Amino acid sequence: MSNSPGPLRVPPPLICLGLLSVLLGGCGKPAEEADIKPTAQVQLEPAAARSLEDAVLAYGVVEADAGQGQALSAQVESQVAEVFVRNGELVHRGQRLLRLLPSPATALEAGRAQRDALAAHVEWQRVLRLREQGLATESELQAARAASESADALQASLAARVGASTGLTVVAPAEGIVDALAARAGEVIAPGAVLARIEQSNSRLVRAGVEADVLAGLVSGQAVRLVDLAGDARGAGRVLSVDRRLDPQSGLATVLIQTDGVPAATGMRVRARIIRSTHAGAVAVPRSAVLYEGDETYLYVAAGGKAERRVVQVGLKDGELVEVVGGLKVGEQVVTVGNNELSDAMAIQVAKAAGKAGNTETTDETDKADSP
Repeated sequence: MSNSPGPLRVPPPLICLGLLSVLLGGCGKPAEEADIKPTAQVQLEPAAARSLEDAVLAYGVVEADAGQGQALSAQVESQVAEVFVRNGELVHRGQRLLRLLPSPATALEAGRAQRDALAAHVEWQRVLRLREQGLATESELQAARAASESADALQASLAARVGASTGLTVVAPAEGIVDALAARAGEVIAPGAVLARIEQSNSRLVRAGVEADVLAGLVSGQAVRLVDLAGDARGAGRVLSVDRRLDPQSGLATVLIQTDGVPAATGMRVRARIIRSTHAGAVAVPRSAVLYEGDETYLYVAAGGKAERRVVQVGLKDGELVEVVGGLKVGEQVVTVGNNELSDAMAIQVAKAAGKAGNTETTDETDKADSP
């Protein structure tokens, strides 16, 4: 008979206790994990009352206002002796622009007019002496006197248009910018030819192109703000006229803008912001706060440490701001960053920039909402 020990026998009550502990231990861990809820890091911004603009952007070119400039023309055929200015130069009232001399043909005409005036005066004096002697009638005297005066007037007019012996100096009639100056020294200018134009320095137009789909809201008198392509302000103005015909090449309609003293040279390219309407006191939020799903527009509002999904109605879009016309009040905190990862009633923590290092710190949204 063998003396080796037999198999170890465990009493049934101990086996039951062991199995129960294993089962309870296996069920305990999932129960703890089920209590952990996801928390999203977000940034908030309060809805604010703002004045928003329904605006149209258009690009155009500054040009002279032909109705406000003054054209200087030659009164008689003249020869350009000197040119003192250049196109685009700012000149002041009375400043010299050009000096003109009479052309050979004009000089002959001026000489003839001077001789005719002298001859008419001599004739008038002769008839006057005859009248004193009773050898001429009163009507003959009056005719001689009228002829002399007419010849003198013609000679004086021509002399004024020709100038003195040094010629005629053309000066600026007002402060402005020289334009359309094409005369060169030595050139002969025909009577009536434009020597130059003086544009008023504070009178400019902008001819801008706009898309066809915004024409319905554009009318004369609407306010305009102007900036150059570098973003520098170039004054303001108003819509002068709207040409609703589309250019066959660009497909754009033309808006003519009367500026209020634009400090810009003709030919400068500018961007015009045409204000169609203004909504004062609108409830506004950043564009990043507004989300879309199908036909539904919504955003997330921070409330009690959670994100509340709220369906809203939006109105004007002005730059980075959107008007909320229903479903939101001024002062409510909306999620602007991290909202794409949210779901309704999800726990949130506010992440905000801290210092120059670009690190972030988190704030418990529940504590923030409860703090005074």
